Formats: sequence, C-alpha cells, structure tokens
Amino acid sequence: MSQATTSAPPPAQAPSSNKSAPKSSEKTIQTAPDGRVIIRTNDSPELAPAAEGSTLPPQIPYDPNAGPPQGAIILSIAFFVCTAAVIIGLPLVRAFARRMDRSGGLPERAGATDPESAQRLARMEQAIDSIALEVERISEGQRFTTKLLSEAPKGVNVERRVGQG
Repeated sequence: MSQATTSAPPPAQAPSSNKSAPKSSEKTIQTAPDGRVIIRTNDSPELAPAAEGSTLPPQIPYDPNAGPPQGAIILSIAFFVCTAAVIIGLPLVRAFARRMDRSGGLPERAGATDPESAQRLARMEQAIDSIALEVERISEGQRFTTKLLSEAPKGVNVERRVGQG
C-alpha cells in the first residue's frame, strides 16, 4: 500500500480563548491493493470520490519533482550497456573465429619443419612411382593376352592353346 501525507494549516484561533488548541487535520492518502484510493484523516478514513461514469479508481496526483522510477533508470542503463557490448564484442568475436579457422583449418606443410619427414616422404614417392610402373607392366601384359585370345581361330580349343604356350 503506497502512502502520501499532507497536513492542512491550523485553523485561526481567538487570542482570548483558554481552551486547548485543536489538532491540525493531517491527511494520509493510501492506495489499497485492489486499486482503491483511501484518504485518512485524524477523524476517520474516507474513500476518494470516483469520477462519474469511470471504472478506474481516482489517481493520486503526479509529483513532478519525484523524477523517473528507479527501475526505469536501471533498465535503460542495462539496455545501453548490452547494446554497447554487442556493438563492440561482435567484431571481436568474428575476428577471433576467423583466426581460429585460419590456423586450425590448414595443416602444416609436411617436411618444412622436420628433415626426417622429408626423407620419409621422398622414399614414399619413389615407392609409389615403382608401384605405378609395375601396375602399368601388368596391365600391358593383360592387354597382350586379351589380344591373343580374341585372334584365335574358331575351331581351335582355346584352353589347349593357352596351356601349350
């Protein structure tokens, strides 16, 4: 329940009276959780009069010296800090990711750093060349055999010819 307090000026008194001075009338304005506005005085609580035809409870007057609510200030500061962090951080994160891609994506050049690896690769290259040469010789022999078998006369037994040669 929110509360605001006002006090009315004391009533004018006659100088000749010896009676005790009446208390100043102090008003307290409260807002109930259901939205009703309650004005309390020293005498008794009263409900604030509602405007005719309106369903909303009457509003407590706005205090222009109060300033914006504290929550609005914190929220706006958080918004601008987050915006600045995104504007500054996004290019930094992208640059870091590109750097990681460049360094991790390309393997090191083999043999550039280790002489033993270079010798090993040279031996592998020679072995692969000799294997390629042997495969070519085998395929040449197979072509020759296929040519001999395709040129055989029609009445001759092919198995017998191959076995004789």
